[in-house]
Amino acid sequence: WQSMTNPFGGKIDLAFKLETPTNTPPPTGCVETNGVKYDQEPNLFGGLDVWNSSVKPNQVTDNPWWLADDFKCTNTGPITDIHLWGSWQNDVALPGSITFQLYVFDDVPANAANTFSHPGTNVIWHQTFTPGSYAETIWPFSAQENFFDPGLEVSLGPDTVVWYYCFNPTNLFQIGTAAQPTNYWLAAFAELPAGIPNVFGWKTTTSVRNDISVHSPWLGFGVPPPPNAWTPNYQPGPASPQSFDLAFKLTTPTNQCVIPYACPPTFKSVPCGTAWIFD
Repeated sequence: WQSMTNPFGGKIDLAFKLETPTNTPPPTGCVETNGVKYDQEPNLFGGLDVWNSSVKPNQVTDNPWWLADDFKCTNTGPITDIHLWGSWQNDVALPGSITFQLYVFDDVPANAANTFSHPGTNVIWHQTFTPGSYAETIWPFSAQENFFDPGLEVSLGPDTVVWYYCFNPTNLFQIGTAAQPTNYWLAAFAELPAGIPNVFGWKTTTSVRNDISVHSPWLGFGVPPPPNAWTPNYQPGPASPQSFDLAFKLTTPTNQCVIPYACPPTFKSVPCGTAWIFD
């Protein structure tokens, strides 16, 4: 780097401004009036709550696990709400304690050299949600499920209370059409305070859509998932291992229109209300 001066020897700075919404209160509930862009509802009976937090369950010696599941974008535009379903091992909950790390990655498709698809190394979006910056509530429907360790593929006991979490991401924009959808991966991890016994899990959905969900070792607070360390999620089955996907929903305000422009390939469309100046 070289410092800059004007012809008279004076220092030069550049013009810019940094802003953030002021006095934004924490969310008090989940917005359910927005248009749904993608939805995998929870499996409340016979599903799993997959270990997804930094605290280790009793008698477990393997890693805590990041979890990720894929979704297809068929409608270019922003994602303003991310909804997740989860539960606590043995229904011993500790609301107001989780710092959620959420990521969206690009996709590494399955091919001859890669036996399963998984998140890539390109981070499309990442945001940290501390307690109070997201909405959490008990889902009004009870469940009968098993807490599950995806690394050892073993059950860690039952639980019945479903928790619902809603996040308002900033600057999350997806690109894709029905004719040419784009595959993305949503990854999540629940960081809990050290020394507590409570263990959190991400709830499974009713069926496998697109590609199988995956897990990856958690290496420490604030550390992103290791690249190329993902493993498909399976549970023991009567005849063979059974794959599973995770429960989440992506929404955005309805009536979002997109104005097409005849631009270079990197500018195929822009949201309504965006101002462009062409020279």
